[in-house]
Amino acid sequence: MKSAAVLTLGSLIVLASPVLAQNIQGGTIPVGALGAMPTGPGFPVSDEATEMNTYIIAISDAVGGMYGGFDPAMALAGDLQQQVSSTGGLPLDGEIPEVYPTLWPGYTNASYDQAPLSGSPEQDMATTLGTLQGTLQAGADQQNSQPAELARLQMLETENAAAAGVLQAIEVGNEIGIFASEQDLKLRNATNAQLNALVVAESNRQNKQAQDELESLAIVGQYSDWNLGDGNMQEQDPQIPNQ
Repeated sequence: MKSAAVLTLGSLIVLASPVLAQNIQGGTIPVGALGAMPTGPGFPVSDEATEMNTYIIAISDAVGGMYGGFDPAMALAGDLQQQVSSTGGLPLDGEIPEVYPTLWPGYTNASYDQAPLSGSPEQDMATTLGTLQGTLQAGADQQNSQPAELARLQMLETENAAAAGVLQAIEVGNEIGIFASEQDLKLRNATNAQLNALVVAESNRQNKQAQDELESLAIVGQYSDWNLGDGNMQEQDPQIPNQ
């Protein structure tokens, strides 16, 4: 946007009064030829800075911003999927629901129990693998939305270049701010998905370790009960191996 007067007072920008905007023509007319600065009897609070800023906005001839600074190819939208696929990996694409269970089947063998009890190792593994698969699918959904986001960015750049006045430029700026907020929400969702997967996987690992320790304690207890309960049992002396 080309308006030296607006740029110097950008921090004071307020919406122009409709009355002032329709009575004062925009353009590059010398300031001395515009007459006295209009007053604002309709404003509840009026001061010189606000009046001057409103006056400058009303007479400014804004020109659209630079066009062509945005290149969608630089976003590398499909590079992650392409590079992972080329090395034989599992990319973030629509094949995850079919491919993931074949790569990490867990306990889902056809001859195995397909309805494990809650808290069993089989159910814990199914919960963990299901969470990890869902996290990958959520990442794939976000990856696949990038072409539409790039198209929207191009549209915003076009609108910025075509802005014919200060208010239009402000409206485009507001749209850009809203779009940026949407991207922040997507970033938070991606972070939460990673946190979900990490916590579930770590919970499964800690639970398995606890179960293994309990099983070890149970085995030691059973051996001790058997050894002490048999009064005729005599412990064998250690034997020296043959030379």
